[in-house]
Amino acid sequence: MSGRSWVKVLISLVLLSTATFILLDIRSSGSFKKSQTNRALRNAGVLPYFEKGIARVTYYSDQTSAWLTKNGPLYAKAVSDTCKPYLEIFWLYVGEVGLVLWRWTEVPRSVINTYVPPILEKVTDVYIPTLLGKLDAFVKYLSAHASVVWSLILEYLILLGDWLKQNVFTGSLSPENLQKSTAKALENVQQYYVAGYKWLSNHVNALIK
Repeated sequence: MSGRSWVKVLISLVLLSTATFILLDIRSSGSFKKSQTNRALRNAGVLPYFEKGIARVTYYSDQTSAWLTKNGPLYAKAVSDTCKPYLEIFWLYVGEVGLVLWRWTEVPRSVINTYVPPILEKVTDVYIPTLLGKLDAFVKYLSAHASVVWSLILEYLILLGDWLKQNVFTGSLSPENLQKSTAKALENVQQYYVAGYKWLSNHVNALIK
């Protein structure tokens, strides 16, 4: 994939993610005016331009909808009239091909009708009852020994937890160090978010001025 293709894909993903987060923000807040997106745009001074863009998009959407309401049926009828003869020919050929295939498969269908029903009858009358009987016996055995099985499972889980604690979750992977690393990572993410927001706000304000 070329460099430009990667840039287009990246821009598309960013725009799609941004639109998704905005829609989720609006839905969780109940309206755009109560959303965090509205507050952020207002604080950055972008809200008037954003509202202008929304108004323009709404206007052109209404114009497009009115045009489709008026002219859509006419174009649909023209397309239908144009395609109707070709569709009729297509379905005619489909019917003929179906008849040919039905004749060609007469021998395989005869073989299936001769040999498959006895096999299915044997499976239904012999194998399935046998399998169900064995399954029922196994379930009864498990029910009778459920407490023993569960105690063994718990015992091995405890042994596994002790082994992991002694051999894996030690040093940098100990629970205390993992908790500290997670807290530090969350703190760094928050700092980067605040710095990015300030940088974006400063550049937007500079563009507006």
